[in-house]
Amino acid sequence: RRKELQDINSRLQQKLAEANADVAKAESERQQADMKLRLAQTQMETAKASESRLALEAEHLRRETAQHGSMLEQMQRIEANVSARSNETVTKLREDNDRLNRLWEQEKSKATVSSENAENRIKEMEVELKNAQE
Repeated sequence: RRKELQDINSRLQQKLAEANADVAKAESERQQADMKLRLAQTQMETAKASESRLALEAEHLRRETAQHGSMLEQMQRIEANVSARSNETVTKLREDNDRLNRLWEQEKSKATVSSENAENRIKEMEVELKNAQE
């Protein structure tokens, strides 16, 4: 009977040792699961922070792109305005040049006629002077 009790006690101790080993293993697995959970939570927080930062950066880039578009439109308007003014200036300068050329031709023609009249008058006066001296 004693032998039987020792066998039972031995088996119970073995089962207790196995149960303690299972508990230790389960505790170790629980600790690993807790570490993995904390790691996953940290990674999630990091991902959320990155997502937030990227959203802010994307908004900044959208505003900057809109601002660049507005600046481009302004530059195009200025360029068109300058081009129109330049064309107007060139046209006005050509018109002024044509007008001044016509005026110069008229003045040159007047000067030629005036010079011819003066020469004719001088010749007439020379003839009159010669006639008066004779």
